[in-house]
Amino acid sequence: MPKRDYYLELAVEESRKSAMSKKHGSVLVRRGKVLATGFNKYQGRSMKNFSWRDENELKLRRKFELAGGGDIHEYKAFTDKLWGKSACSIHAEQDAIMKAGNAARGSTLYVARTGGINGGDIMDSCPCVKCCKACLRLNIRVFYTR
Repeated sequence: MPKRDYYLELAVEESRKSAMSKKHGSVLVRRGKVLATGFNKYQGRSMKNFSWRDENELKLRRKFELAGGGDIHEYKAFTDKLWGKSACSIHAEQDAIMKAGNAARGSTLYVARTGGINGGDIMDSCPCVKCCKACLRLNIRVFYTR
């Protein structure tokens, strides 16, 4: 098995640790040695206690009502645009880079996504702009599942 496939397989295993609907896992490697692994997770408090999120939810509902209101589907689209799930989560790429610290500079990052109906399918993983910029700044090569 080529090294790239091996590291992507490790990233798939990492992604299965995530409690989020879109499960991403990452492995940061330099010179054949795994520096750090990461998966996407909710930021801050545990999933059981979302009091910090409730306050934001109230603010968003007020903005939505001021914008004209609508049904629940319109509200979901509205909140995803303004606040979004990415604002309340740590991405798998961020998690691995933070764990590696300064050692991340010049390394290679492998990112995989799992999900689907049975929760175990390997899916396409697309980098967000913030993670791309972080990898560019640190001169990190990135491989994603496709």
